[in-house]
Amino acid sequence: MSSNTMDTSSTNGHENISAQEVAMEIEHVNKKPIKRIVPEKIAEVGQWKAAKEEDKAVTEEDEVTIEEDKAIIEEDKAVIEEVKADMSTEDAKIN
Repeated sequence: MSSNTMDTSSTNGHENISAQEVAMEIEHVNKKPIKRIVPEKIAEVGQWKAAKEEDKAVTEEDEVTIEEDKAIIEEDKAVIEEVKADMSTEDAKIN
Protein backbone atom coordinates (compact mmCIF):
# COMPACT_ATOMS: atom_id res chain seq x y z
CA MET A 1 0.00 0.00 0.00
CA SER A 2 1.52 3.26 -1.13
CA SER A 3 1.37 6.15 1.27
CA ASN A 4 1.16 9.19 -1.00
CA THR A 5 -1.73 10.74 0.91
CA MET A 6 -1.15 13.37 3.56
CA ASP A 7 -1.39 12.21 7.16
CA THR A 8 -4.23 14.19 8.72
CA SER A 9 -4.04 12.47 12.09
CA SER A 10 -1.49 14.94 13.40
CA THR A 11 -2.99 17.94 15.14
CA ASN A 12 0.20 20.01 15.34
CA GLY A 13 -0.59 20.97 18.90
CA HIS A 14 -4.25 21.79 18.20
CA GLU A 15 -6.79 19.33 19.43
CA ASN A 16 -9.94 18.88 17.37
CA ILE A 17 -9.51 22.12 15.47
CA SER A 18 -11.32 22.47 12.17
CA ALA A 19 -9.99 24.01 8.99
CA GLN A 20 -12.54 26.79 9.40
CA GLU A 21 -11.18 27.63 12.86
CA VAL A 22 -7.64 27.67 11.49
CA ALA A 23 -8.76 29.99 8.69
CA MET A 24 -10.39 32.29 11.26
CA GLU A 25 -7.16 32.39 13.29
CA ILE A 26 -5.14 33.24 10.20
CA GLU A 27 -7.65 35.92 9.20
CA HIS A 28 -7.42 37.44 12.70
CA VAL A 29 -3.63 37.57 12.50
CA ASN A 30 -3.76 39.11 9.04
CA LYS A 31 -6.00 41.93 10.30
CA LYS A 32 -3.32 43.27 12.64
CA PRO A 33 -2.02 46.66 11.48
CA ILE A 34 1.27 46.67 9.68
CA LYS A 35 3.79 49.07 11.13
CA ARG A 36 5.40 51.12 8.43
CA ILE A 37 8.64 53.03 8.76
CA VAL A 38 8.09 56.60 7.64
CA PRO A 39 10.72 59.30 7.19
CA GLU A 40 9.12 61.49 9.87
CA LYS A 41 9.55 58.74 12.45
CA ILE A 42 13.16 58.21 11.39
CA ALA A 43 13.78 61.94 11.87
CA GLU A 44 12.11 61.82 15.31
CA VAL A 45 14.32 58.91 16.32
CA GLY A 46 17.38 60.78 15.04
CA GLN A 47 16.42 63.85 17.05
CA TRP A 48 15.77 61.71 20.11
CA LYS A 49 19.17 60.04 19.79
CA ALA A 50 20.87 63.43 19.37
CA ALA A 51 19.08 64.77 22.45
CA LYS A 52 20.07 61.65 24.38
CA GLU A 53 23.74 62.14 23.40
CA GLU A 54 23.53 65.80 24.41
CA ASP A 55 22.05 64.82 27.78
CA LYS A 56 24.87 62.32 28.23
CA ALA A 57 27.46 65.03 27.51
CA VAL A 58 25.78 67.40 29.98
CA THR A 59 25.74 64.65 32.60
CA GLU A 60 29.46 64.05 32.07
CA GLU A 61 30.12 67.79 32.39
CA ASP A 62 28.07 67.84 35.59
CA GLU A 63 30.11 64.94 36.97
CA VAL A 64 33.33 66.85 36.26
CA THR A 65 31.88 69.93 37.97
CA ILE A 66 30.90 67.83 40.99
CA GLU A 67 34.45 66.47 41.23
CA GLU A 68 35.84 70.01 40.97
CA ASP A 69 33.43 71.15 43.68
CA LYS A 70 34.55 68.28 45.91
CA ALA A 71 38.18 69.35 45.44
CA ILE A 72 37.29 72.95 46.36
CA ILE A 73 35.46 71.74 49.47
CA GLU A 74 38.50 69.70 50.50
CA GLU A 75 40.72 72.76 50.00
CA ASP A 76 38.30 74.85 52.08
CA LYS A 77 38.38 72.23 54.84
CA ALA A 78 42.18 72.37 54.83
CA VAL A 79 42.10 76.17 55.09
CA ILE A 80 39.60 75.97 57.97
CA GLU A 81 41.87 73.51 59.79
CA GLU A 82 44.84 75.84 59.26
CA VAL A 83 42.85 78.79 60.61
CA LYS A 84 41.75 76.74 63.63
CA ALA A 85 45.35 75.74 64.26
CA ASP A 86 46.50 79.36 63.96
CA MET A 87 43.73 80.51 66.31
CA SER A 88 44.61 77.95 68.95
CA THR A 89 48.28 78.97 68.66
CA GLU A 90 47.31 82.62 69.13
CA ASP A 91 45.02 81.67 72.05
CA ALA A 92 47.92 79.86 73.64
CA LYS A 93 50.13 82.94 73.21
CA ILE A 94 47.46 85.21 74.74
CA ASN A 95 46.86 82.96 77.74
